[in-house]
Amino acid sequence: MVGCAAAGLAQSATTFLIESQHTAETCPAQSEQGIQMMADLVLGTEHATRSGVSVVERHVVLGKHRMLLLIEADDPANVERYAEPFRMVGSVTINPIGTCEAVMEEAIRELHAQAAA
Repeated sequence: MVGCAAAGLAQSATTFLIESQHTAETCPAQSEQGIQMMADLVLGTEHATRSGVSVVERHVVLGKHRMLLLIEADDPANVERYAEPFRMVGSVTINPIGTCEAVMEEAIRELHAQAAA
């Protein structure tokens, strides 16, 4: 099946999307200490280096208390380690991601392999 191509790509992916969401009540921006903690975790390099990840991009959904981080790592456990502090204030989901182009290329290769079989 073509859908398996995306699953195969995801298993070997080294780029991950971390989605972290909290409520207004648990927002770290309510105090200078919370803001500094988030700045150190998200903008600083020490936490990422200790966790064994590289932060590629950082985004927030404005007004929604939701943060999106693109992370590169060799080991999914390192991504989990990096994301752990965000769980103190809300929910966290982590997913391996790939580019649309790579998924489509893999799907085409899989179709050609099936046709040749």
